Amino acid sequence: MGRLWGSVCLLAGLALITGCGSSGGGGTVGGAATPAVTKEAVSAPKSASEVNAMLSQAGLPCTGFKVVPKDQRGTMQLGDPLDYAKCDLDGEGIVIQVWKDEGQLENWEGALNDMVCAVGKAFGVVNLDWVRGDLWTIVNVSQTLADKIGAATSATPVHVKCE
Repeated sequence: MGRLWGSVCLLAGLALITGCGSSGGGGTVGGAATPAVTKEAVSAPKSASEVNAMLSQAGLPCTGFKVVPKDQRGTMQLGDPLDYAKCDLDGEGIVIQVWKDEGQLENWEGALNDMVCAVGKAFGVVNLDWVRGDLWTIVNVSQTLADKIGAATSATPVHVKCE
């Protein structure tokens, strides 16, 4: 029931731009008590546009948002995300990716860590920061921005130190 209520709240919030659930308090519907809506209760975004809307609702508006079609993503793209977009957030050019399932996300995560650490160490880059949501990721972020996104959403900031 909590996930359903969170989905309804997210959709209503997107339609009305009301910030539904930001107070964290429960309420009543038809005389029945409803649970408080928490950031964990909101269902997984199914597109980069939904991640962008979630970031905006969390007080992190992305500017210049643009979905990038598969044929324009370049040859260095890891994995094959369902959706892929670019925008600017807090002065950083971020990439939002949405994955079809947990297996695909885990494969991408392993390849990213291996590739970046292998190549990065040769050039003196020993840290990798990104954000892991529920079947979505944000890359090209600093540690500070990853932590800020994590604090405002249900996502986890990931900080990899290549050794």
